[in-house]
Amino acid sequence: MTWPSSTLNETDNVSLTCTYEGNPYPRSITWKKNSKIVSHDVTYKILNISRLDNGLYTCNVFNSIGNGVAKVHIRVLYAPEVVVEKLQNGSLLCNATGVPNTYTFPEWEHRSSNGSLLRKLNSEGSGLLSIDLQNEDDPIYTVDGRYHCTVTNGITDKNNMTMQSGFKDIYFPGKPHCFSKKEYRIFVNNSDSVMLTFDVYGLNITHFDWFSGIHNLTQSLEYEFTTEPSITSVSIYGTSVSLNTMRYTLKISNLTESNFDTLYTLFIYNEYGNASCSMKILEGRVPAKPEKFQVYALIGGFQVSWMPGNSGYFCQHFIITYRSLLDKNWTTVTVEHLSDEGHLNVVQGLHANMEYIVYMYARNDIGKSDDTLNVTIQTLESNVMSTRQSYSVTLPVYIAVCFCCVVILLLSSAFYMRLRDFAFKGQMKTQTENSKRKTYCQQRHVAVYEEVILNPAQNGKRFIIRTVTVDDDANTSG
Repeated sequence: MTWPSSTLNETDNVSLTCTYEGNPYPRSITWKKNSKIVSHDVTYKILNISRLDNGLYTCNVFNSIGNGVAKVHIRVLYAPEVVVEKLQNGSLLCNATGVPNTYTFPEWEHRSSNGSLLRKLNSEGSGLLSIDLQNEDDPIYTVDGRYHCTVTNGITDKNNMTMQSGFKDIYFPGKPHCFSKKEYRIFVNNSDSVMLTFDVYGLNITHFDWFSGIHNLTQSLEYEFTTEPSITSVSIYGTSVSLNTMRYTLKISNLTESNFDTLYTLFIYNEYGNASCSMKILEGRVPAKPEKFQVYALIGGFQVSWMPGNSGYFCQHFIITYRSLLDKNWTTVTVEHLSDEGHLNVVQGLHANMEYIVYMYARNDIGKSDDTLNVTIQTLESNVMSTRQSYSVTLPVYIAVCFCCVVILLLSSAFYMRLRDFAFKGQMKTQTENSKRKTYCQQRHVAVYEEVILNPAQNGKRFIIRTVTVDDDANTSG
């Protein structure tokens, strides 16, 4: 018997030829594979051999005296088939079947259900991956997903690939998780209808309950419950993932005062536990129009100042809107609300010596305020400096000069007081020696006062710089 080799790779072609002699000449030949007859020809050919052709092949030759037998064991090498299995203890097994059965396991990949890579996990080369489910702070959706394992035994497959992989969508046991987009909702009118919605991730939900405060709600004309499938976008290990969730909605019709400032809670249950989401309804309104709206011309731009109005119990921001008299298109600048004090914003990069119309309004999640009155302002040319700009340049110098003057006056006053005190003490000594009469020094006070009046365009504000009162009999240095 002759053959190319007893160890072959898949897709190889093989010919098994039975060479024999005998007297009398053999009258029959039989080929068997694992005791099953497969041919009576001298040569048995197997084209595109596969793993199914593994086995013991036997050639039997017969004549009238007896029979001769020759055997060969064919071993077909092939890349592993990979199946991911979830074990009862929650671990994952990368089950590979190939020849040879010596495997190398690189890292596992945890992916989302749509194939996005979330993280890589190390199984320490065993093909057995343990998943930590003990941290209850991690929502169950962070460990659910598609688990890929990769393996090689050094044999290429029919696509000439050495690495083989398998995957399985795994859902671990865990309580539901409730997604809440906001902690509260704001509505304007008492007669409004409102829909409170929560998206919930979880398997085998058994039931749910809605509560108003501590009171369990029932389906009625005032309270209506609905559920529907939804998609929720979340970030898992830094990757944006779309989860298949269920949306639970509570519709409250004809709001009354009793509905406001009330906490509404959804409880969701499955066999592993429960989760809850809460939302409060607050009464709100659109913001008030910005107050004390003023616009000042600058070189190639303008400065806007204003005071925020009532926010409507909601975070507000401000929109400055302007256009030139020659342009029909409006440009907007959005300014975030930082405090309840006055705001300033500078718009630059405009044409010099051109007239612009400017107004502004406030906006929150409910809507927008009324617009301020339009203000027409003409920007300055580059060789002209506005009063505000001139003031902003000279004010530090002016204050510095005033400060120096005050210091000089203080020093002069201190020197005069020391000189007078020295002369006064000499006189007292003489009087004591002559008459031993009781004498005393009356307290004297010296004060230096300087007032700086700023530009009247600054709402009449002033800086006052004063010195402290000085006693003659105090031990001071000025």
